[in-house]
Amino acid sequence: MIVFGLSGHGLLDLVGYDKYFSGKLADHEPSPEQLARSLDCIRNFPKP
Repeated sequence: MIVFGLSGHGLLDLVGYDKYFSGKLADHEPSPEQLARSLDCIRNFPKP
């Protein structure tokens, strides 16, 4: 059996891959305030 998934064209991903493999991406760690605001935005969403 062969499974094939096709999603989008990938052109927008190429720059990201290039930066990743060339070591030009930096990790971003959100501040506690940013994290709290983000979690607050989804507080009332349905839980699985």
